[in-house]
Amino acid sequence: MNIQIDNTGFNNKGAELMLCSIVDRYKNDSKINLIFNGKATFSQKASLGLLSLISLQRFKINFYNFFPKNKFKNSGVEFKENINVVFDAGGFHIGDQWIYSKTKKVDIDKKLNYYKTLKKQGTKIVFLPQAAGLFEKKLSKYYFKNVLRYADLFILRDKVSYKACVDLVGELDKLVLYPDFTNLYNPSQDSIYKEYEGKICIIPNYKMLSHTSKEKSNKYIDFMKALVLKLSEKNEDLFFLNHEGKGDLDIIININKSFNYPVVTNINANDVKYIIGKSKIVVSSRFHGVVSGLSQAVPTYCTSWSHKYEELMKDYSHNGVLNIDAYSESINKILELIDNKDSYNKCVNYLKNHGASEKKKTEEMWKKVNTIINYNE
Repeated sequence: MNIQIDNTGFNNKGAELMLCSIVDRYKNDSKINLIFNGKATFSQKASLGLLSLISLQRFKINFYNFFPKNKFKNSGVEFKENINVVFDAGGFHIGDQWIYSKTKKVDIDKKLNYYKTLKKQGTKIVFLPQAAGLFEKKLSKYYFKNVLRYADLFILRDKVSYKACVDLVGELDKLVLYPDFTNLYNPSQDSIYKEYEGKICIIPNYKMLSHTSKEKSNKYIDFMKALVLKLSEKNEDLFFLNHEGKGDLDIIININKSFNYPVVTNINANDVKYIIGKSKIVVSSRFHGVVSGLSQAVPTYCTSWSHKYEELMKDYSHNGVLNIDAYSESINKILELIDNKDSYNKCVNYLKNHGASEKKKTEEMWKKVNTIINYNE
């Protein structure tokens, strides 16, 4: 079976973590080939045992039927015509926030034609757990309604997303609700990161500037600086973790220029999750930074630029969303947990219990996915 993986990557560590989670699920089955569809170096793909996707389509002519396929056997590539299943692991890419002022219907139709072509060749299409919505804009409604026509299964990962979709298209068997699936991924250990164990991990996100109101984006940097200042006054050991590229790193540099704390950057998703799991407390503006903390029972707090953060905290029944409009209240929430060892230990145990429940749901999700794609584990 050839399974193509869409909308993941290696720059954003959340996207890479979703990729790792899929690979981890099927890596022991020699009958499964996993094909990466996206930008990556050969070494990046090889590190996860991924094949490359190739096409012999040139303009309107497809040379696939005229080419000797055996020439490419065991060469690390697979033809798009041989794809049996597509997993979309985009996380969050359908909804009003992704319809920009320059977005036209023709742009949406190009995306829809991609799925239409896959269905014509009999490919199963599964959208793995992701956020979606809201759907107030005409083009976002149009995109979701039509992409759902081609999906064999579309999994939402939070109740707000699920409600937004159901309100738009009604209840459908192919529309289901399960948590983020990276919660099952257990990172391999690496002793080179031992120096960060037991410290507070700070994970910024440039989308707190680009995807929020001007008022909120202006307050974000000041809030993060105030948080780090308070932690430094308490002599807490902390470090910054870059979860995605230059945008996040620029924020880290801005916040850190008055403090000079360690910065962890340019590491893979496995090591990112491992470091988060060994932290004392996590303060993350990145969604999968939050998931990695909560799923490993690390007391975790977050800022929010989307409903997906609030809904994730609800899944763990954890009051961890920080209100950057109320500096003192939000920062004190973290400081109080640090100062009260009993409360800290209770929080850890509470997250362990809720984490076990969420992981059970993810196992159920994979069973449903495998039924859809006709795969027996």
